[in-house]
Amino acid sequence: MEERITKLEATSNSHATAIAAMENDMNDRFNRIEDELSELRQNKADNESTVYRLTNLQREMNRCFSEIKEDIHRCFGEVKEDIERRSVELRAHIDFTTTISRDENERRFTDMRRDFEVRIEMLRSMQERHFEYVDKRFERVDERLGRVESSVADLRKELHIFMRWSLGIHATVVLGVAALLAKAYLG
Repeated sequence: MEERITKLEATSNSHATAIAAMENDMNDRFNRIEDELSELRQNKADNESTVYRLTNLQREMNRCFSEIKEDIHRCFGEVKEDIERRSVELRAHIDFTTTISRDENERRFTDMRRDFEVRIEMLRSMQERHFEYVDKRFERVDERLGRVESSVADLRKELHIFMRWSLGIHATVVLGVAALLAKAYLG
């Protein structure tokens, strides 16, 4: 009977040692998983920071676009005022120079009209260049946002895969421990 008790104690001690070793192994695995989760949380924080910076960049682009638009409207207002002022001056000049031939007046008016058309065309081309520049900047911002969205989606997929594997490993370990405990108690 004592010999049997001794064998059972030895078996119990070896099982206790095996369980302690498994517990240490589980703790090591949990610590590694915690480290990887911390790293993933840091990556998530970095991605949120990138999205925040991109949002600020988009706001800055919108502000720049508004400023450019205001500049264009201001330029058109100045040109309009200049045209109106010159038109008034031209009328006064025509009234003043009634002695000058009609052909000379028409020639000067044509030159001024051509000059105004050139200026208006220059302003239109300036406006088109500004809009092209803004469009290109928006396209670059859209491309960057697309890349960030795809990297966030990839990170999300990897996190789902990691969580599934982690849950599977945990379930396997728990079932193994349960099997060992059942074997130890049930013989």
